[in-house]
Amino acid sequence: MKDALRPLMLATQLGITMGLITVTTILAGLLFGSWLDRQLGTRPLTTLLFILVGVLAGWLGMLSLARSALVQLNTAATRQADVRTAFSAADLGRTLLLVFWLFVVMSLPIGLGLGLGLGIDRATGSSPLWTIVLSLIGAIAGLVGVWRISTRAVGRARRGS
Repeated sequence: MKDALRPLMLATQLGITMGLITVTTILAGLLFGSWLDRQLGTRPLTTLLFILVGVLAGWLGMLSLARSALVQLNTAATRQADVRTAFSAADLGRTLLLVFWLFVVMSLPIGLGLGLGLGIDRATGSSPLWTIVLSLIGAIAGLVGVWRISTRAVGRARRGS
């Protein structure tokens, strides 16, 4: 009976962990974006941007954890070994660190672009042109950073380190 339930237990462990990572990153984006909106007076622009950042970080973290689990399960299957967990504590730690860095790398340039753009717009009395332009530049810079971190993470996962 234990052997019949093991795949269900492994899938449940992986699913719950992936769900928690995703929900946590989206909630962090919501809270940070809402706080930043109150500070900068940009409601709801910043909240929406950081919810998207949270979704992106959670999605990439979820993919990283799924890849680690797949590698571990395939390795166990080729050795015909019994698997106790879908992923190791080290895999979870690497995934959480990856999610944190993805969130920071995406948030920092957007936040800087927003702050600088709002400052320029207020100082010059212009429309939100600078805020929009600098936020978009920040978003592009953040996406480039996320792409670089993600490709390095995928390369490490392929090498099995």
